[in-house]
Amino acid sequence: MKKSMHGFREVFSFTLTQQLHSKGYRIITILLTLLLFLLPACIMPAIEAFGNKGEPTSTDITNVYVVDHTYGEHFQFSVFNSMENSIFKDISYLDCADDFAIAQTLLETEPHSVLLLLDTDDNGFLVHLLRSDDTKISDRDIDAYENFLNENFQYILLAKSGLSTEQLAKIYIPTYTTIQNGTDSSDDADTEDPFASIRKVLSYVLPYLNIMVLYFLVLYYGQSVANNVIMEKTSKLMDTFLVAVKPGAMIFGKVLAIVLSSIIQFTLWIVALIGGFIAGTHFVRMINPHTDMLLVQFFDSLGDLSGVFTISGAVIALLIVFAAFLLYCALASVGGSLASKPEDLSSTNVLFTMILIVSFFCTLYAGGLSGNMRAGLTWLDLVPFTSIMVTPSRLLLGMISVWEGLLSLGILIITTLLCVWFAGRLYKVMSLYKGNLLKPAEVLQMMKNSAKNE
Repeated sequence: MKKSMHGFREVFSFTLTQQLHSKGYRIITILLTLLLFLLPACIMPAIEAFGNKGEPTSTDITNVYVVDHTYGEHFQFSVFNSMENSIFKDISYLDCADDFAIAQTLLETEPHSVLLLLDTDDNGFLVHLLRSDDTKISDRDIDAYENFLNENFQYILLAKSGLSTEQLAKIYIPTYTTIQNGTDSSDDADTEDPFASIRKVLSYVLPYLNIMVLYFLVLYYGQSVANNVIMEKTSKLMDTFLVAVKPGAMIFGKVLAIVLSSIIQFTLWIVALIGGFIAGTHFVRMINPHTDMLLVQFFDSLGDLSGVFTISGAVIALLIVFAAFLLYCALASVGGSLASKPEDLSSTNVLFTMILIVSFFCTLYAGGLSGNMRAGLTWLDLVPFTSIMVTPSRLLLGMISVWEGLLSLGILIITTLLCVWFAGRLYKVMSLYKGNLLKPAEVLQMMKNSAKNE
């Protein structure tokens, strides 16, 4: 093994240095890193500052005159002033009973006031907000206050229901009941997994997210591996190269160097994107501490996922993704070894793209992406070309143990080494071949004859 890896260090360091110092690599890395950071960091606060049509950061409404034409007890709107996160907590409410004329007279004398009219029709309760002709309250303030009333209208309805304080308290206490073996198990509600619903959603989302990342890595960087493998075939250094470096060491050194440089580049982009969203969220909160931007609310909810994932599972899942990328780059090196000239790469690179597509449809047909994989389909975690699609998400969500994840990772690494070994053997056989692309049977026969001669 040591002899077959002769020259690996030199090939690896040279290829990695060439990749990292390449002008094109540096330019695209720096530009995309800046772009991925600046886009969310600039767009999010711009949307909040100039495009936000939701709740304003302050209100011009100081007085509200209430006219109630509905049945039941009159609601004390002043309770809304106890809501800490509301911009409508400093409003003075005046109950005008059902006297609309008095409320309208008061409204005309105060430009920062609105008239709140509660009424009913055949469909239920109606809420009307009226302003005077000389009002200084904008449409945006009126819309925001109307949304505020709609969000809290249940309090008005409960107040008019005539229920006692004890009865109202029971309404807000949820009751959970599950049926197990035909019996009521309400007492066991506290023992249920609080993250079950989150895991169910993520079990559908994470496999497809994993596949999208893998597709991007393979399709974006796979061609680079094949081009580097075939580089010496298009120059006059082939004979010297094969004497100084073993084919297997050359293939593995080039593949590992390109994978490492790709991971560095991709990691920088991901970190820049995350940093951009963090900065954008910070700027949005500086503009509006009470923002209702959905993206900010989504980021706030990510804290609830801390109990879903484990550190060990996340680390192994990440290693599986990187090992999967390394495996497909090894397959790309097989395509590069098989090609005798650059024009052949379009045909030989079909190998790793077809394997990726076929693996996806096999996994999809077997139900591995359904989020509820049956016990009989655990083989998907052991076959390397399907495990890369389902195992990372199943490991993250605790559907399989850490040891099963390590077993899947080990199989991936062994398969990658076999692909590299096969690519090295193929490279040696095809190194001096110049001609049309050979059929698979002809290539295997050449490899067989080469093995006999050795």
